[in-house]
Amino acid sequence: NEDAKALYVGNLHPYVNEAVLQDIFSTLGTVSEVRIVKDRATGNSAGSAFVKFEDHQAAAIALKTINGRILYNKEVRIQWAFQKEKTENTASHSHIFVGNLSGDVADPVLLQAFQHLGECSDARVMWDHSTGRSKGFGFVSFRTKEAAEKALAEMDGAQVGQWKIRCGWAHHKTEAVTGLDIDTVDRADPANTNVYVGNLPTEVMEEDLRAAFGAYGEITGLKPCHKGGYGFVTYRDHSAAVQAIVGMNGKELKGKMVKCSWGR
Repeated sequence: NEDAKALYVGNLHPYVNEAVLQDIFSTLGTVSEVRIVKDRATGNSAGSAFVKFEDHQAAAIALKTINGRILYNKEVRIQWAFQKEKTENTASHSHIFVGNLSGDVADPVLLQAFQHLGECSDARVMWDHSTGRSKGFGFVSFRTKEAAEKALAEMDGAQVGQWKIRCGWAHHKTEAVTGLDIDTVDRADPANTNVYVGNLPTEVMEEDLRAAFGAYGEITGLKPCHKGGYGFVTYRDHSAAVQAIVGMNGKELKGKMVKCSWGR
């Protein structure tokens, strides 16, 4: 894919900063962006980065030349940030939604996390191409429904990258059960981080909402309305709200199937 210009750089020593990477990679071509992935809790390097070149050829040379080099006594691992192409048609495969992805998880990392389960045909992280940053969720495809079900059972809550992920049915499964698809939900105002939760049981408390919705991202506000049977969950990030709407719509909470949409 001649459009591929971004590299995922992993296994970095904490001493490696953006200036160091800029110096190293710019010897092979014009670098348009270098971004160290930060640990959300500490603000320090998470040991990985993304490097984007102006052209594909320079990125390809960097991948071949620098991958495996020793930097501060650590062997640098480099992969394409995005999979170059699908190896097979996955239209008829079973797909799962993977949410709460940390910023250091690129396509190859997501694929590697699920490959051991068998029958994994594709893995894609969704990216905001205007910023070059992950939207915090992605999709993994399996050749059989049984393999996808196994992935849901074993990987929901597993650690991938820095955070524990959330898994659920996606694409045709999501649309059939909940009437929602990720692309439609994501078209909302990017400034909106407020999720409306309907059909709530009257006994649901703030701690119940936090337990159910907290895995999708950092929550900044909770407001259950017991008399009305609804509530609101506000996130710090728009992408977390997108994940929560798609992931929680149609899920059971204290015996009732909740309905999620954008709040105001």
